[in-house]
Amino acid sequence: MVALYQDDRLCLVQEEVSTREPQIICKGGLVYRVLGGEGLILLIRDRATEAQVEEMLEELGVYIKVAVDIERRILAGGGYLHADCEAELLDDGSRQEAIWGANWNPFTQDIIYESLINIRPRQNRAMEILDPRIHEQVAQVIQQLLGGLGRL
Repeated sequence: MVALYQDDRLCLVQEEVSTREPQIICKGGLVYRVLGGEGLILLIRDRATEAQVEEMLEELGVYIKVAVDIERRILAGGGYLHADCEAELLDDGSRQEAIWGANWNPFTQDIIYESLINIRPRQNRAMEILDPRIHEQVAQVIQQLLGGLGRL
């Protein structure tokens, strides 16, 4: 079951999707997409709500996988894989070179800057984000869109 919220109000409840094709469930400034079997991915363009953080936490329970577009200053979060979040941003028009993966813990507000999507032979040769400027940009976007939210 997927429950979708807008302005902290329930706007739609839908049974889980059984197909492998991505399906957009709700629009209106917010994009919710279920990737068949891969969990709920939310595309966050503006400050997230507590309800959105709860939705993104459903898959892993203690942290949220995010992919951050440092050029457009948006992120996709939720699901089981950073690659699913990255795919959501690419579908939305982001450039792969601008997308970086991290894990965000809403309980401690900590960010772990490691993901397989960060390995790039010409740009970053490790799972961890090595460039301090990119590291800081990812932190700024996560803080702007998610910081202070979650159960502490």
